[in-house]
Amino acid sequence: MALALDKTIAAQVIAWDTFGQINPTPEQITGIFTNHDILKFVLADGGAILIGADQFSFYWELICSQKRELIDANQPTQEMIVSLAKSKGTAIYETGCKLGYVVNYKSDYYAVSEMLVHGKGFQYSQSRHGSFQLAVDALVEQSWVDEEVA
Repeated sequence: MALALDKTIAAQVIAWDTFGQINPTPEQITGIFTNHDILKFVLADGGAILIGADQFSFYWELICSQKRELIDANQPTQEMIVSLAKSKGTAIYETGCKLGYVVNYKSDYYAVSEMLVHGKGFQYSQSRHGSFQLAVDALVEQSWVDEEVA
């Protein structure tokens, strides 16, 4: 239970387990002991919290999934990125053909591919990248995939 030895993680799990009634800081956890599948967290105020090892792991997974949901909720929509790319993005061309756009939003770069589909007009897809060059490379690679499929 390496996770339980991390006092920052343990403090979050204790708060989750007690529905926020006990919300210790990592410094307030003075000891961590195990007895078979039970974890005992000793607190600075003299109290202790007992949590089953499986329950501890389950709670930590719930906490992490909740954090991921919050991160995902803060991500921009595809419509927003496409609109931003068309208005302020850098158009990327290869051998005279426009592949799409690269646009910076917050700390990420988005590669927005543009494809003209018969009867539907322009269709867009996007992917998120850590740098401008990675986004350009994704557009170029996507263009090769599109050519192989067509």
